[in-house]
Amino acid sequence: MPNRSKKPRPSGVVVPLSKRRDNKKDPREVAFDAAFGQRLKNARAQTTYTQQTMAAALGIGYDQYKKYENGSRSFPLYLLRDIAHRLDQPISWLLMG
Repeated sequence: MPNRSKKPRPSGVVVPLSKRRDNKKDPREVAFDAAFGQRLKNARAQTTYTQQTMAAALGIGYDQYKKYENGSRSFPLYLLRDIAHRLDQPISWLLMG
């Protein structure tokens, strides 16, 4: 049998770059989520959608959508185009105000 060298094992703990060690959000991200949620809530209030119907239209859970409006959860970008279309608002306004 040939003498094969083994692959080196990674040493230490690998921490993803996107997560902080203390699991706290950056204050700027918290402020953005709150502002985005308020714009989302205001835009939805101008339509006939309720939180439940908006969640169903987006294919997500009611509790998840409610957290987006409250600013306690970051809004995923893959839903942004769909929600902008349903609320008849430009994406730039939803993101920046």
